[in-house]
Amino acid sequence: MRKMSIFFVLALTTIWIILVENLTWLSIGSGILFSILCLVFINMALPLEKISGIDFSKLTTYPFYLLWNVFYSAYYVSKMIIFGARVDIIEAKTILKNETLKVILADSVTLIPGSTFLDINDDIMKLIWLRKYDSKLDESPEKELLHGLEQRLSKAEVRIDGNG
Repeated sequence: MRKMSIFFVLALTTIWIILVENLTWLSIGSGILFSILCLVFINMALPLEKISGIDFSKLTTYPFYLLWNVFYSAYYVSKMIIFGARVDIIEAKTILKNETLKVILADSVTLIPGSTFLDINDDIMKLIWLRKYDSKLDESPEKELLHGLEQRLSKAEVRIDGNG
C-alpha cells in the first residue's frame, strides 16, 4: 500500500506542477503537501476497501470512454440546439445491480451534455434528456443514452457467484 501511496503523491504532484506551470521548489513542495492532504481526505471520505462488488481494475479505460462521450455529446448537442431540440423527462431501466456502479452511471449521465440524472428507484432511472425536435421518443431510450456506459460498467460488476 505504501508504494501505491507514493505513486499517487508523485502523480498528483506532477499534475499540480503542470497546472501551476511553475517548476520551483515552492511549487514542488506545495504539490507534495496538497497531494498528501488529498490522499488523506480521500481515505477518510471514500474508503475504497469498504466498497464491495466492483473490480476496479476493469474500470481503467472507463474515464477515457466517458471523456470521449462528453466531447462527442457536446458537439452533437450544440448541433441539436441550433437546429431545434426538445427536452423530455424519461425513465430508463438499468442492467446494473451494484449500487455504487449505479451512482457512477448517474454521475456519468449528468456529465454528458444533454442529459441529467434526476432519481433512481430500484432499476429505473429518471432522467432529463435533450433530443432532436422532430425525433420520436423511442420505446427504449436507455439503448441510445445508457447502453455504452452500462456495458463498460457492467464488466466491473462482480456477481454474487464470484464471476465478474
